[in-house]
Amino acid sequence: MRYIDIADPKRVDRSPNKIIRVLSDGTSIENGYKIKNVELRLYTEKNDKKLGSYSLITSLVETDKGSVEILRSLIFLDGK
Repeated sequence: MRYIDIADPKRVDRSPNKIIRVLSDGTSIENGYKIKNVELRLYTEKNDKKLGSYSLITSLVETDKGSVEILRSLIFLDGK
């Protein structure tokens, strides 16, 4: 089962522009859940010439009982 904790899940209904793996093939156990993978995901939504790219950053946590993607930040990147 995959749960998306974002008000508008359509915003992440595509491949992310960038993925940073924080934990891969993990064996960490927390509150009875075996945590397999943790990723930070960057979804670029639009570009502004002055402010840079407007991006959505999420974290994806995959466990033995399912996964959840959670909104972390909305931010302009690469502004001049």
